[in-house]
Amino acid sequence: MPLASAQALPRPVPLFDALARGLARIRDARAQRRAYVALLAEFDRMTDADWCDLGLSRHNARDLARHTVYGR
Repeated sequence: MPLASAQALPRPVPLFDALARGLARIRDARAQRRAYVALLAEFDRMTDADWCDLGLSRHNARDLARHTVYGR
């Protein structure tokens, strides 16, 4: 078998795959953080009467935002 035909097929490069997965995780984490901060800002604009109408307390805003965005 000639050497050129054995090297003609490109091989996957695990380093590039790992970098791509890492960048995707960072991108996802940043998007979640932006959603979390936006939700907290929306909660901050709510009045105490709005919170009362929902049957919630303003003191639980961070826990509620964390559970909504991150599912924890």
